[in-house]
Amino acid sequence: MRGRSAQPRGRPLTADAIRRHRLRAQRLADAPSAAPADVVRALVGIQAQDRAASRLALITRGAHDVPAGTVGDGIVRTWAMRGTLHLIAAEDLPLMLAIFAPLHLARGQRRLTQLGLPPELAERSTAETAAILAEHGPLTRHELAERLRERGVPVAAEGQAPIHVVRRAALSGVLAEAGVRGREELYGPIDPGPLPDRDQAVAELARRYAAAHAPATADDFATWSGLPAADVHRAWEDSEPSTGEPEEGPVRLLPAFDEWLLGWASRDLVLPKPHAAKAAPGGIIRPVAIADGRAFATWRRAGRRVELEPFGRLTRAMRAGVEAEAARLGLEV
Repeated sequence: MRGRSAQPRGRPLTADAIRRHRLRAQRLADAPSAAPADVVRALVGIQAQDRAASRLALITRGAHDVPAGTVGDGIVRTWAMRGTLHLIAAEDLPLMLAIFAPLHLARGQRRLTQLGLPPELAERSTAETAAILAEHGPLTRHELAERLRERGVPVAAEGQAPIHVVRRAALSGVLAEAGVRGREELYGPIDPGPLPDRDQAVAELARRYAAAHAPATADDFATWSGLPAADVHRAWEDSEPSTGEPEEGPVRLLPAFDEWLLGWASRDLVLPKPHAAKAAPGGIIRPVAIADGRAFATWRRAGRRVELEPFGRLTRAMRAGVEAEAARLGLEV
């Protein structure tokens, strides 16, 4: 497999240059204002199991008029990279289904069987879901589960069964999130149309990942996507090496589970190892403040105020940068 090192051929980039190129690829420096769907498309996807965090990830990257629910207006929230909920551009849904549905449908069947839905019943749950939503949608997961039980599909009312049924239907191209009612997601029917050839789709994903994360490597793509090594090996091609050393990047307040800490195989360039447990304990990625791409604090909102927990002494430039960034996001320090 080619592309193991983030250093380009020829004269190596400095660590500062790598970070600064990546900041610009990730729209965290020098990014013009853009529609939310255009930002999502440029980044290939934004992790979105935390809805509020995904909205802030868009705003931080220059998206304007971001809807409170984040879906709609050309954006879909569904399961994609690493089997995790992401915001993706609606036009990319066929691409994502072609790539990830075969993997995650197979990987998810064991859990469905444990929840009382062996393969035959799991497949029936998806077919019945399509019919129910065509007639009654949009519905919450629990409303959908109730109607499935009425049709003889034994989806437990409590526990994880309803969301696993929804996840299977989403990966099968039957439904997508259609908004929120109170604190519950609503799901409506979709028709993604024909899916592209899977190998061609994985190759396109690799090209677009490389553009949104440059400089990056095959190992980075494998970590970000969660794809098997065989897929990565077939799809990855070394891109043209990044050159030069861009100007220093700004202070940014990044949300939880931000791509800046999830998009590559290693966080060492952006998160000092002595402080890694503060920003990324276990499987949690906390909101962080970065200066020139390096994390220097975790932070949280208290109403409209930003409360920092610095890793060390804050410089005057860091303080001024936090104040400017908070103001840009409609917050205060």
